[in-house]
Amino acid sequence: MENNKNISLLENFESYLISEKLDYQWGSDKELLIVVLSGKNGTYRLIAKTRNKDNFFILYSTCPIIVPKNKISTISEFINRANYNMLTGKFEFNYDDGEIFFTTTLNFEKIELYDTSIFEHLFRLNFIMMDKYLPAVMEILYGNKTPKEAIADIENNKKNKEKANHDICLN
Repeated sequence: MENNKNISLLENFESYLISEKLDYQWGSDKELLIVVLSGKNGTYRLIAKTRNKDNFFILYSTCPIIVPKNKISTISEFINRANYNMLTGKFEFNYDDGEIFFTTTLNFEKIELYDTSIFEHLFRLNFIMMDKYLPAVMEILYGNKTPKEAIADIENNKKNKEKANHDICLN
């Protein structure tokens, strides 16, 4: 029964993607939905999945850059600073393969009907946050900025303080 609810969540997210006219593909095991989007600063894979045991819908956007081993501690500081006071979503870092993700989740345990509009905020927030913070990652990895300086630049940039109006382009 839980598995049917799991598939139902992904099928409802699929309905949202269709309503937004976004291309997507199912993962080989039909337990993931994958969308590729381009923003102002990069191109990202967004991966949707569910966790059966606690009815969570999870959306990850992947940073297009792999962190080199010699920058792990610097990126760890960046992620800690970026996540500080973040109310919705979080950055994550995989120490083993150098991948950075932005993750948003929603618990559907008490929700019986799944309105596709529920996914809109989660999806847009996820995409916008990864696109907003990618320049900081670039400055830290390839420029001379410290995590503190890069975060300050992003958070003080008037353009980024305004309500984001990113165009979502399909690849």
